[in-house]
Amino acid sequence: IKVKAEDKEELVPLSVCSSGLQSVFPMLMVIDYCVKNQYFDSFVIEEPELNLYPTNQRELLHFVLKRYNNANSNDMINVVLTTHSPYTLSVLNVALMAKLVAEDEGFRNEVNSIVPAEEQLNPNDLAVYALSEDDQLCCKNLLDPKTRLIGMNSLDAVSEYVGEQFDQLYKMYVQSKRRQV
Repeated sequence: IKVKAEDKEELVPLSVCSSGLQSVFPMLMVIDYCVKNQYFDSFVIEEPELNLYPTNQRELLHFVLKRYNNANSNDMINVVLTTHSPYTLSVLNVALMAKLVAEDEGFRNEVNSIVPAEEQLNPNDLAVYALSEDDQLCCKNLLDPKTRLIGMNSLDAVSEYVGEQFDQLYKMYVQSKRRQV
């Protein structure tokens, strides 16, 4: 694969890449080939974030969005994506927001310079569910009907919890440093 580092490209054998890249490249090749040749109209990507650095998770989603949007200009395809990654949900939210803002002709060019049209996602083309946290075995819709974006969910709750702990500890840290002065 080509790796770009400090304005130069280098070819790196797949055998020395991370396990995440080794697992994702064959999947991308199959998806790309099958979508281009219209071999199927649905596919499932299960936990694509495994062993992938957050920037690679983002690039993977951009790849899937491009294939989805390009394929759906001709024939309808369906993608089912399972994830535990807040990064994946955040990338999807950006794709949704870009499409919503690009609906306003006055912002379309500016939006497309930030998020290319082929990486934008129409909220009508997405369903997002999470298993409920109560004792019932059911799914909870995470798409907010008013904003048409993915709402706060349990994956994001961990970040909030960690942030609150850090804030509490940081206040104590500052107080302890002031006592030492």
